[in-house]
Amino acid sequence: GVHMLTIHGRTRHQKSVFTGHSDWKTIRWIIDQLGHRVPIIANGSIGSYQDIVACMEETKADGIMSSEAVLEYPPLFHMSSPDPVRSIGRLQLAQEYIDLARQYPPNKGGQGSGMKCMRTHIHRFLHADLQNDAHWRSHVVNIETLDGLQECVDYFREKHRKQNHKVEDEQLSWYMRHRSDPEAVRERLERNSQIKCHELDDHAAESMGNMFSDNLNECGRVEDGDY
Repeated sequence: GVHMLTIHGRTRHQKSVFTGHSDWKTIRWIIDQLGHRVPIIANGSIGSYQDIVACMEETKADGIMSSEAVLEYPPLFHMSSPDPVRSIGRLQLAQEYIDLARQYPPNKGGQGSGMKCMRTHIHRFLHADLQNDAHWRSHVVNIETLDGLQECVDYFREKHRKQNHKVEDEQLSWYMRHRSDPEAVRERLERNSQIKCHELDDHAAESMGNMFSDNLNECGRVEDGDY
């Protein structure tokens, strides 16, 4: 039988720019119906420790699961004070990951896909920095060595130092790429629902007409008639 149930509070259509907020109320309804029979874990719209607390309160779930947000910020479930703010920065995460990758290479023993795996993680950790740096954004996806990834981290570390960057001001970036506000989603829906029409020039129009008519004159033009 089922020993534990995890519920992601979205429909299969809620993805990409249509992700929207997870339906915590429906998760709560399911927990009210089945929570006495099996532990239930809530998932969806978990982007911070505050979200964890809010979801627990609203759904009364036995636990919380995070998927995408924790890929960008693994310490998501870490709270260092009653009023949680970031105490672990994205550069620290990237550096610790590189150090671990040197100690336990992902391409050894069938672990992951080597550099592709490592590039993916570094890209997610440093997504906020890469969005404002065209060179490194295009370069990081082609790096083939750990030293190359280290160079990327060192570059942004120096950039942060010059900009007096504060870890407590950091926010999720990669996780938020599809989580637009409702107005932005509505505008995208309207744009996607519009049928694009293009006026044909005379030559193209005649060519289209010729496809449906045998009444051509010596110049290849369509004579009067239905087509």
